[in-house]
Amino acid sequence: MKRNISILSSIILSTLLLAACSSSTEEETSSTALISLNITDAPVDEADEVVIEFTSVSLLPNEGDEIVFNFEDDDSTPDEDESKMSIDLLALQGVASQPLLENVEIPAGSYNQIRLGVNAEYDDVMDSYITIAGTQHELRVPSGSQTGLKLNTPFTVAAGTADMTVADDNSVYTIDFDLRKSITDPKGQPGYILKPVLRLIQNINTGSISGTVAATLLEASHCSTGNAVYVFEGNDITPDDITSADIDDTDIDPVTASLLSYDDITEVYSYEVGFLSEGAYTLAFTCVANLDDENDNVEVVFETIDNVDVVAGEN
Repeated sequence: MKRNISILSSIILSTLLLAACSSSTEEETSSTALISLNITDAPVDEADEVVIEFTSVSLLPNEGDEIVFNFEDDDSTPDEDESKMSIDLLALQGVASQPLLENVEIPAGSYNQIRLGVNAEYDDVMDSYITIAGTQHELRVPSGSQTGLKLNTPFTVAAGTADMTVADDNSVYTIDFDLRKSITDPKGQPGYILKPVLRLIQNINTGSISGTVAATLLEASHCSTGNAVYVFEGNDITPDDITSADIDDTDIDPVTASLLSYDDITEVYSYEVGFLSEGAYTLAFTCVANLDDENDNVEVVFETIDNVDVVAGEN
């Protein structure tokens, strides 16, 4: 009889311990999550700077109110009407990026839109601008100052623990701002128009590509400018020029592109493309990327074509 009581007591004690552990675990779990959001860029030809003045980041959950983060101007007190963050996107090529949000707390759950507030309109104020040959030109985003730049890509952030101080790897994202597809010169109008082409990337699922281009491929006279490597999704893709969404064209557009960089010491032409989702890609090198106007559907000649596979976390 005593033996049965001992066994029963052990069972009760084990149950209580399990309950205590369960209770402790529940107390550590939070209903919120930490998220980090960065920005990177695919380059554009002939520009020295492309500066965008961001004022805020807004996250729209599937359920609930929009969550807004206003930036604070370094030279002023926090004020919603004057807060801003100026970023030269051309400084963020390859694997480079700059934080917009770092380890900020938001409700855990599903979201369907990110909106970037910007100051970008024709008002004789160089808040957002492009610099070409040393001259600044205003950048205008149609309705950008009113509605911002919208990225309608769903994403989910999982709840973290109460003592979490750094965003989980699954909650670190980067927005790829593809300037090559975004900037247009409106004929007969002042400044330039920015129609952003944006990609939302979950960093943990991405890798990068880097390589070199043989100098012999750049010896032709037409290869003095416009040297770029286009990246197409999938292997054995027939490369083509960048096509505007307004043009009825079934050809595949590049996911992104990289300008060549020349090293005076090693005398090597190299390229680097970051933030690519894991998978198969086709790389195509051209000497006339500077002639690739998305509104003209011009024929771009590619000198070399290669297949490559991207593995998350590898270069």
